[in-house]
Amino acid sequence: MKSVHLAPDVFFRQTPEGDVLLYQTAQSTVSLLGGSILPLLELLRDHSDTEDLYRLLSQTQPIEREEFDSTIAQLAELGIVVPPTVLEERKRTLESAVKLSQYDADHRLCSVQFELTFRCNERCRHCYCPRENEISKELTTAEIKHVIDDLKKMNVVELTFTGGDLFMRSDTFEILEYAYAQGFVINIFTNGTLLSDADFFRLKKLYPRSVHFSIYNYIPEKHDAFTQLPGSFQKTTDAIKKCKLLGIPVNIKVSLLEENYDDVDGILRLAEALGTTIQVSLQITPTNNGSMMPTAHRLNSAERYAEVMKTIDSHILLSCAGGELTLTRKRQDVAICGAGAFSLNINPYGEVYPCNALLISCGNVRQTPIAEIWQTSQTLQTVRSFRIEQVKGCEACADRDLCDYCPGSAMQETGDPLRRYSEACMLTYAKKLKQKGGTVDARHESP
Repeated sequence: MKSVHLAPDVFFRQTPEGDVLLYQTAQSTVSLLGGSILPLLELLRDHSDTEDLYRLLSQTQPIEREEFDSTIAQLAELGIVVPPTVLEERKRTLESAVKLSQYDADHRLCSVQFELTFRCNERCRHCYCPRENEISKELTTAEIKHVIDDLKKMNVVELTFTGGDLFMRSDTFEILEYAYAQGFVINIFTNGTLLSDADFFRLKKLYPRSVHFSIYNYIPEKHDAFTQLPGSFQKTTDAIKKCKLLGIPVNIKVSLLEENYDDVDGILRLAEALGTTIQVSLQITPTNNGSMMPTAHRLNSAERYAEVMKTIDSHILLSCAGGELTLTRKRQDVAICGAGAFSLNINPYGEVYPCNALLISCGNVRQTPIAEIWQTSQTLQTVRSFRIEQVKGCEACADRDLCDYCPGSAMQETGDPLRRYSEACMLTYAKKLKQKGGTVDARHESP
């Protein structure tokens, strides 16, 4: 090939060890590649002529032309480089899939969630966002871009933009496009109702890892009753269909509630019909301002949770985060979760938290650079030391390996991030019911 471009869905970062962490969002793959490929990848950002590429590369490292041509051919086969004006069908996935828990070994920040606003045009009954939104205190476009610049210097890989609904802000696409230009993998959480037809083409040019849409029922009237926005089901599903037509990866996010417990089969069928992945959250949290009202929508028995788990277990991910960025608790020396260990949350007003559930402030980006917060925050150092063995009230529990304990939920419900809370016990008991086919050891009582 005489001319090649770095594929627009390829994002990469160098690790401190000198390797290259590379994402291809169009096919949801991730690789850890040898550091020798980095100079070529960086040149591909600005050059496309293979003669120029070979000349510039050979100025920095010894390489034979045959070896260079072979490398270009391999990159093309993997879809990392493409001919100009042509996005070839991806032939196969990348090898050497990497778990970011390894990348996290020295507490390197990999993923940041930006809550751009708490404003939303829907009024979902279980929402954790406060109804009182201080619009005048939201980070400005320039402030957000400054933080993005700092995160790039820190070699952060992935940014997730959410709200509220982020498209309530008039500058959202300017922010998203800036993040893409800086080489970040992008996730977007939205209800999709505010997107215009032209917006979908702008989304496509971001090559997001995924656009996540919130749906709460497959029956339009029930969904709209829950969001309290007439016509929201139709608008959201239309947005999903338009994304799918353009080849934008789509995921449906649904919270399991008393209101949709009987409709899980239908919701799964809807996702199948729309051609999307689906992710169900089993945990309903209080609002950020401490109101427990959303918890009234939780299922009221472990038996119901177990029944739903059986239905969906083979289809979806039963956790609050997914993909390669999920940190699993399989060793005693890892944190309870990834919050503060390799990920952070930044709220609309610049406050930094380990995650959007564990609301212990680590600082504010308006006063302290994000890199300094990450490196010196005593709060983060404490959170990183959390281990499941430290949870008060669970010392004698034999089911800790089954437990999806969440320090944020514990904090919201008990005031202590390391104290037993009833919902975790309920969900653990439900897992045992599911595994035992509806019966468990009589010595283990339901919470």
